Amino acid sequence: MDSINVLVTGATGFVGCRLVERLVLGTDFNVRAAIHRFSGPGLARLSRLPVELLQADLLDPKSLEAASENCNIIIHLAYGSSGDNKTKREITVSGTENILKAALKNGIQKVIHFSTAAVHGLNPEKPLINESAPFTKSHDVYIKSKVEAEKIVWQYHKEHGLSVVVFRPPIIYGPYGAYWTARIVDEIRKGAILANGGIGAANLIYVDNLIDAVLLAMENDSGDGEAFIIVDDDELNWKEVYEAYAGMLDSYPPIRHMSNEEIETMRKGDEPNDFKSWVVKPFLLVPALVRHSLMSPEMRNEMMQVPWLRFIKNRMSRQRLKEIKYGGNNQQTVTTETTKHRQIRLPSQDLVELYSSHSRFSNEKIKRLLNFTQRITFSEALDLTYSWLRYQRLVS
Repeated sequence: MDSINVLVTGATGFVGCRLVERLVLGTDFNVRAAIHRFSGPGLARLSRLPVELLQADLLDPKSLEAASENCNIIIHLAYGSSGDNKTKREITVSGTENILKAALKNGIQKVIHFSTAAVHGLNPEKPLINESAPFTKSHDVYIKSKVEAEKIVWQYHKEHGLSVVVFRPPIIYGPYGAYWTARIVDEIRKGAILANGGIGAANLIYVDNLIDAVLLAMENDSGDGEAFIIVDDDELNWKEVYEAYAGMLDSYPPIRHMSNEEIETMRKGDEPNDFKSWVVKPFLLVPALVRHSLMSPEMRNEMMQVPWLRFIKNRMSRQRLKEIKYGGNNQQTVTTETTKHRQIRLPSQDLVELYSSHSRFSNEKIKRLLNFTQRITFSEALDLTYSWLRYQRLVS
């Protein structure tokens, strides 16, 4: 069999690094890794492998044409993850189109494009979501850009006959996973709050199970021209996921289960608004102003020239004056409660929405067309993830 050359964009990322490792160490594919910046931990992982490292920029068509020359397959993982929203969108959307143009020019046989299950929304309305579900109308730059990019992929497939496969994974976890692995462990250690009591559906895919699916799409053509939601069979909720990660720690604060309404109330209580800033806060400062004023004999004399202040002074007890001067119990209680609330790490609004979803994603299509089966169970995946977390000294 003739050697097959594969170009991977986003090769220094979480999924990209693991994909390159699997391709180089477990298959006969010749691998090129498109690198934007020659720095970072991902590059260190790749540099240990017999892989061709090529500098390329998604916004530089010439560099992509050069990187994909003589390749058979492009696996497009890169997207805009840094800069302002305009830059992120341009890298994701225009970068994807530049990849497709390079594929056409160089006669690439197949482009495997990574989209996301979030194109269907963080909290879809239907209980079971498959590939036919409509795209969401989101203002989030990541989701919106992924929707736009995928539409361009289908345009090139229909108008130019380019062979494409689209993957829409939900939440990817496992060794080297920053957001859905290391972050959760850190969150639990510092005091996690689970929205909606943690009963929302956790649609997870272990990173090596995801790559198994990619290999299937590379090795046969039955998935060409198709989009696939790829998710593990384990039907977990977020309470089970967080408790599984918590089991890796020797000690941690109890995981708090709060309703969405409680989280929103606490968030609003923590964030300043115009009424608080302009009306409430000045009145809260009055005791402090009075306290500092009373410390000055000259100011006390001046204040006592005001009839209504003199009237109030004559009717206030010595104990009350003492409380104003040194700070009464009510003021201290408010300060303590405010400080306490600010120390609580509230989940973002996007996480609240995601953790509240009861929708499950279906993997029936990829099972049917690509004969995908989940190779690594959630329990086995956690054992592998725990070993990596220990290696990184993120758990003991």
